[in-house]
Amino acid sequence: MVSDIRTLKLAPLALFFFVVSFAEPQVGWPDCSPTADAHFPNNGTAGPFGPVSNFTAVWQDHPVVTIYPTIGTQVKYPVVVFMHGSTGAIEMYWDNLQVWASHGFVVLFPYIKDPAGDRNPLTTNTNGEFLLKAVAFANFSSTENTSSPIYGLLDLSNVVLAGHSMGATCSIMAAQRTAAGEPRIARESVKLVVTQHPGICGPFGPPPWPSTWMESDLSEVVDAFPTLFTTATNDGAFWPAPLTAKHELGCWGGGVSQNGTHPAIFVQFSAAACDEDGAHPPWTDSGHDCPFKTAVESPWVITAMKLYAQQGGRMDSNCATMLYGNGKGSLKTDKHVEKLELRSNPLATTATAITILEQDLGPDKASLTKCLRLMDGTVDKATLIACASEIPDLAAAEDTCALKCSLEAIGVYWACAAVCIEKAAPDSCITAGCLAATTAFDVPCLKACNQTAMVHQVSKRR
Repeated sequence: MVSDIRTLKLAPLALFFFVVSFAEPQVGWPDCSPTADAHFPNNGTAGPFGPVSNFTAVWQDHPVVTIYPTIGTQVKYPVVVFMHGSTGAIEMYWDNLQVWASHGFVVLFPYIKDPAGDRNPLTTNTNGEFLLKAVAFANFSSTENTSSPIYGLLDLSNVVLAGHSMGATCSIMAAQRTAAGEPRIARESVKLVVTQHPGICGPFGPPPWPSTWMESDLSEVVDAFPTLFTTATNDGAFWPAPLTAKHELGCWGGGVSQNGTHPAIFVQFSAAACDEDGAHPPWTDSGHDCPFKTAVESPWVITAMKLYAQQGGRMDSNCATMLYGNGKGSLKTDKHVEKLELRSNPLATTATAITILEQDLGPDKASLTKCLRLMDGTVDKATLIACASEIPDLAAAEDTCALKCSLEAIGVYWACAAVCIEKAAPDSCITAGCLAATTAFDVPCLKACNQTAMVHQVSKRR
């Protein structure tokens, strides 16, 4: 399966409801779809950038496996660094790592010691150091080592930090260190953090501190980056199932605020979805090892990686609709999901706005929501005006007020985005900062409309 790995020796070197993101996807990256992105029953489907190749290089005395697309593009490939769990082997994850690379990512898999040494349960790392070493290796290989197969191929401004079990704890801690100013990687380069079945949060774990993460660590991570956190109902790695999943949710909830700067997703996959299927001998792939499967967690990792590392975090993309929406093909409707928690959902504000209007303006004026539903990240001010002009009851004073709020909110969002672009700020300036600014403007405006309408109604009764 990995017998063709080549080895190189390297010298160690010291909007409220209408979120229209101005972060453009890089040219050539296809949008998401359940079929193309290996979602069940299409699991294992290779992406358009395969076949893939691989090599192993020794970096600062530690091996790093690199899996990369062989199909050239006009742009460079985003980078995924993935850390394995305790006693982990690359063969456990091989099917998924290859599929990820075929979708247009260069995937790096670092070892703590080496393939044999990392199978020893005493070989551990939980501070994210080897993910950060892998990032440094990627930077050197792409920018300085002209003999590297990935020289000039990497987009190091789009990095995903990921891991499973012990490696999931590493992804949290590497992200926390990055948010705090880690010199080997720029904070704005990290576009997504994926943590699959991490150890229970400290201080008592298991595993106990300092071999685990704290709720405060996760809080720093989600304040800086979008985050995908997964577990399974039948995960019994740290507590007897289903208590591991219960504790994971408690840790996640304790570290993630209700209205944070970046979206945070908690997904608990069902025991049936993560049951043993015998597909990865000699290892099991049930419960805690559900990330080995190709049909359950991995497709959603692809969707999230494509959204943030290829599509620029655009909320008008299919990737965003699949990840944050509630329609067919979305994470919310995935039959494998038993429990889903979304905080700071960038698409949820559409439904929130409609609910506010329907409640505040009353059902007889709810036709205004027809226009608001159009503003789900894809249309502009002119389209809203055209829609509004077709609705007779918008002549009512309270509806006119609400429409005025909507149009002015668009202006707030666009003005904020212009400042972000002018200052060359990270994508989050627009996708999170401008969203917050727009919401802060529009919700009070809409409520004021309702208060004005109530005053008018009282006046009429008099």
